[in-house]
Amino acid sequence: MRDRVRVIRLRGSTPPSEILPRKPGAREDVFRSFGGRFSFGPNGVWRAMADGKDVQFWDVATGARFDRLLGHRGTVLSAEFAHDGHTILSVSTGRTALVWEVKPPQSAARPAEQLWADLAGKPDAAFRAVWDAATQPDCAKVFRSKLPPASGPNEGPLTGDHWRQKRAVLAMELAGTSEAIAVLREWAGSATGAVLTDDATSSLGRIGSAGK
Repeated sequence: MRDRVRVIRLRGSTPPSEILPRKPGAREDVFRSFGGRFSFGPNGVWRAMADGKDVQFWDVATGARFDRLLGHRGTVLSAEFAHDGHTILSVSTGRTALVWEVKPPQSAARPAEQLWADLAGKPDAAFRAVWDAATQPDCAKVFRSKLPPASGPNEGPLTGDHWRQKRAVLAMELAGTSEAIAVLREWAGSATGAVLTDDATSSLGRIGSAGK
């Protein structure tokens, strides 16, 4: 992840300069307005936070830091997830902005059942499982069988199972395939007030917005 970055010189310095190829079909308008020291990714599963010259990755469920993005020479002022969750824009002193690709390098293929288990694992394993599941076609079918539509609203604080649900929903959103969208629609039809319902509905909204 830390090797996939583009450098942008902000207004008043040199023109933008790409040091790595742009992702095919990438849009330049996917970032929300930035200015905060931290921001949450889609579905509230991860948090990116500016800290000194680093951008830190935090797992919201556990409150644990599991990765750092290194590359800024100046103090990082803001770190902002793109609306689609695929990139992070960080801005530092010296009028420099870095665009990071969030997706980690592709790992060896693993069974969808193992990815489902890893969604409830340690933060770094769960992070990788989300992205691996997003690129593995059979995960939509397996996740659908593992996670039926919610039958009633949720009450009380989120549990470990709820966080695995949120990661599964995020994996389907990042996948964006017709099979994944079909699963999201089924989950979005769950009971009113359920975490699964709300998360799947939000994911469908972001997918629809990105397609406009």
